[in-house]
Amino acid sequence: MVECIVEGLKDNYAYPNTEVNIGYLANADCDIGLIKHVWVNLISNALKYSAKTADAKVDISWYEDGEHNVYIVKDNGAGFNQIHAQRMFEAFIRLHSSDDFEGNGIGLAIVKKVLERHGGGISAKGEVGVGAEFIFWLPK
Repeated sequence: MVECIVEGLKDNYAYPNTEVNIGYLANADCDIGLIKHVWVNLISNALKYSAKTADAKVDISWYEDGEHNVYIVKDNGAGFNQIHAQRMFEAFIRLHSSDDFEGNGIGLAIVKKVLERHGGGISAKGEVGVGAEFIFWLPK
């Protein structure tokens, strides 16, 4: 599913020069339609916010942590101030100007709700001008 999402987004949103690395990703027991929304949002954000970077790169990976499968979507794009990391999961909160990046500020709030509904969660790390890393987890 993740490979198809990446190819569709790269083709549809003209990010052909972005290097995307997909590591092994464990399966999760979840509603496929809802989790697809999570992946589409996180991957499209990574592509969008790294698009203005000369050597744009997105890494998608997984690891196991006790009772959870942990998934990571990391980019080397615009990043954000870590002070605002939790606020970005609130509806209609944007950390970047709409003149710089399109969007309405609802996507990450929906992602958070979907993951919580599945017994998981999400967090984010970022640094302005260095990139962002979104980490989400689901029960095994």
